[in-house]
Amino acid sequence: MSDFAARREVQLGGLGAGILDAHIRATGWIPYGPQADGAHPFDRLIASPDKRHICIVEVKTKARREAYRDTGINRRHFEDYRHITATYRLPLFLAFVDPKEGRIYGNYWTELLTPRIRGACRYPWHSNGIVYFPLDAMPTLRLLTTTECSALLALRQTRWVQHHGSSFLPKS
Repeated sequence: MSDFAARREVQLGGLGAGILDAHIRATGWIPYGPQADGAHPFDRLIASPDKRHICIVEVKTKARREAYRDTGINRRHFEDYRHITATYRLPLFLAFVDPKEGRIYGNYWTELLTPRIRGACRYPWHSNGIVYFPLDAMPTLRLLTTTECSALLALRQTRWVQHHGSSFLPKS
């Protein structure tokens, strides 16, 4: 295993991407992923079985924020996705595999860029190098199993998990 592949966040991302890949295949679409270790321009290209539709899929394996009903991505990734969609005119779907919520959710890039106001927050909300999107703008693709949540949490070492444990795991 390379140094890159051995990193905890890379293993977590790979596990989340594998969970999403299984969901994509179950819906009949075909996922294609990077074939080499290291950074890559995007996580997945998916194709419909009839070869008439393709879409870029970005997978984020992370829990939503504690104090807000939102989640976010690094500003650099935000700019990368903006560039990719503008340059290549391919749809991009941003998916979150979230063990805290116990579900996979997401939406198309164009939908996530739609301005929304939730309380004092104007989304997309830019703060400290992160761009946030409200959870209610991202429909559930499917629920995670208890086994999937446990596996994700085993790799996730945050203060939230250390303090709260895994009491939020969904029932199987």
